[in-house]
Amino acid sequence: MRFLFNLVWFWACLGECSNVLKFVAAAHEDQYFLPKNGASRSQLQSSNTQLNWLELKGGVAGGKAISMKKRTKKQQEGKDIAAVVPHQVQSKSSTILRSQLTALVTVDSVLLTAVSLGAARAGAWGEGGGPVDRAFWGALAACVVTTTAAHPALAVGAVRLATRRAPPAERSEEQVAFGKFQKQYLFVQLLSTFTEFIQGAYLYKLYESYGYQMKDTATLYLSGFVSALLGGFAIGKLIDRYGRRKGCVAQLLLNAAQCQLLRSRRFPVLLLGRVLSGVASSLATAYECWLVSEHLGRGFAPALLADTMAKTALGLGAAAVLSGVLSGALVERWGLGPRSVFDLCSAVSLATIGLVLATWNENFGARLGEGERKVTAREALHTITKAPKILFLGITQCMFDSAMMLFVFMWTPLLLHLSGTSSAPAPNLGLVFSCFMIAIMIGSSVPKLAAGALGIPPEKVLLGVVGLGGVTLASLTRQRSIGWALATFLAFEVSVGAYFPLIGALKAQAIPERLRATIMNIFKVATNAIVICLLRGPVGATWPMEKKQVVIYVVAGTFMLIGFSAQICNLLYFNSKHKNSRIQPEE
Repeated sequence: MRFLFNLVWFWACLGECSNVLKFVAAAHEDQYFLPKNGASRSQLQSSNTQLNWLELKGGVAGGKAISMKKRTKKQQEGKDIAAVVPHQVQSKSSTILRSQLTALVTVDSVLLTAVSLGAARAGAWGEGGGPVDRAFWGALAACVVTTTAAHPALAVGAVRLATRRAPPAERSEEQVAFGKFQKQYLFVQLLSTFTEFIQGAYLYKLYESYGYQMKDTATLYLSGFVSALLGGFAIGKLIDRYGRRKGCVAQLLLNAAQCQLLRSRRFPVLLLGRVLSGVASSLATAYECWLVSEHLGRGFAPALLADTMAKTALGLGAAAVLSGVLSGALVERWGLGPRSVFDLCSAVSLATIGLVLATWNENFGARLGEGERKVTAREALHTITKAPKILFLGITQCMFDSAMMLFVFMWTPLLLHLSGTSSAPAPNLGLVFSCFMIAIMIGSSVPKLAAGALGIPPEKVLLGVVGLGGVTLASLTRQRSIGWALATFLAFEVSVGAYFPLIGALKAQAIPERLRATIMNIFKVATNAIVICLLRGPVGATWPMEKKQVVIYVVAGTFMLIGFSAQICNLLYFNSKHKNSRIQPEE
């Protein structure tokens, strides 16, 4: 009976997530696709364009997306007109759309909160009342507030972001095409991320259950980063040359294989698994490369790419919350052990391969035999050094990612250490991971609010996000209670949630398509080199946790300070370039 109860909650949660994403996606698409060569207000008011019918579909009960259909006589005659509907009707319909969206997202967010809490409490933990329980409730409530506020703000500010406007006759077709493309990408990306995140909470615990100490675990982690470092340059060039879809399939295959190798207790086998995991992490850049290339290749508005990045970050948080709750249920509630988590990961990875092959096209970067010269690491490095924006973004990414990896290494042992030195019970790691991912969902709404409601450039938002991450990591140098550690962890994860869509959108604008995967893997190689030094140093050292905590988080805070400085330089470069572009030479 308890299993059936958990299953009902699980399906309800999935259904409500689907409804929220449908409403948001429909509103975003409707706001982005605007008439080409839009007329002024007076022209719109005096236009002889006739509105035959305007239909709004949707509602909580129907569960269908909002759509607006417009027909005119001149459209039927095949002529290019400046406007679709008079300004008064257009403003009225936009107001209706935004109010409908706000109501729908608000109602659905409340329902999503209820079913999510029910699913988590039924399947992930038993007693409740502890700091992890309170953190989950508080984080989820904050997530509902920020998500509800962010989506209408983006709908209002979408006109400001749109840089390309489709002709009226093509509007509906382009909307449908973009919506289908976005869903194809998001579904695969979220499943792939699910397979990565579901491993996060219990990998350290699995090694510990096999009898390995912190030093051995650090060696295993080190092998993965070494393999990623050594293969980074070659993998980036191979992805560009032989296809991004092939790179995604290879990443999923290696991910499934390394999960199965974790069934062995032998150290050499576990070492091989980490090597495969390192190669798979380098191949993971193929997803973003495929998205950017396919998006631009199909002629969609560049501004819509930022929308996809933001939805990806929000969806990643939702997928990760589900992975944390599910992994906690498998291990803590149903007693299947940590290895069951990795068996599930293998199954999902193999299923995702079939989805990629069935729904994705292949695209490439630089290929030989098409008039392109061979891509070399020297050429990519030359491009980085000659483009200040790429260089500053690369430094920011390396520093933030390195600090984030330190956080990944340390949050589990730190929480276990704090629980061992107090009377509090050992925390449910799956639930803690779910709290982190809810915080990421909160952070993913920050770029939407900043762009839609305030009109703040993404460079400035990223500066504040990096600063927030540095402050939170620096505050972890003092050992306190589990509650304090959880609150600080959640604040850092909020900055992580905002960081991913911001850095992704800025890189998509700055990095040339021909060298995209190669340059992105150079950044990854630099990050892996830093992490390897850390694993050989403070992370793998047999120091007391009190000393290790101080050293590691001081190093992490220093990384964030360097990234903050690089982003200041990027912002100054952005402002100077924008100022110079506005100066017109005198005749």
